[in-house]
This record gives sequence, C-alpha cells and structure tokens, in this order.
Amino acid sequence: MLDRAYERVSIDLFAGDTLTDEYARINPARETPVLELDDGTLLAQSGAILWYLSAGSRYLPTGDIERALILQWLMFEQERVMSGIGSTRFRILTARQADPAGEPF
Repeated sequence: MLDRAYERVSIDLFAGDTLTDEYARINPARETPVLELDDGTLLAQSGAILWYLSAGSRYLPTGDIERALILQWLMFEQERVMSGIGSTRFRILTARQADPAGEPF
C-alpha cells in the first residue's frame, strides 16, 4: 500500500522458529512481527511497526484527535483482539490447553 520495497521472512511459530537463540537476538520477547530497518534497527510490535511505516503517508493523519483515534484502535486491538482471539486461536491450533474433559479448546 505504501509502494515500498521489502523482504518478507517467514517464521513458523509451530515449528519453534521463535524459540531459537538466533531469534532471541532479533526479539528477546520471541514475538512476531519484527521489522528490520535498513540500518539494522529492529522494531517489534505490530502497532509500533504500523505507526512507523505510516509516518508521512496518507495513512497517518496529522491532526491530534485523528492520531489519538488511531492510537485508540491500536491499543484496543492489542488489548482486546489479540489477547482474546489471537491467544485462543493459538491454543486451538497447537492444542496447548484442554478443557476439563481433555479435549482441545
């Protein structure tokens, strides 16, 4: 959408790619996504990455209230969407948690 060149590097969470020492050097929290900038700077957290990439584009307004509304959505997404839907989806796909009957959620 920004017409910028990039290289996408696939990370297989289910194969344990984020659990390696090599990945810990990229992100000690072992989370994805991570954006590596041309100068080697590493930026984690999807909201921070979106904010950084959108700076100076039509996707990040300059008005205070408009920017605050974007932050409001980014925080809502991280607090409510990711913690509820994201973690539940992960547990279902990995069968990491079971109900009392022993069946995966």
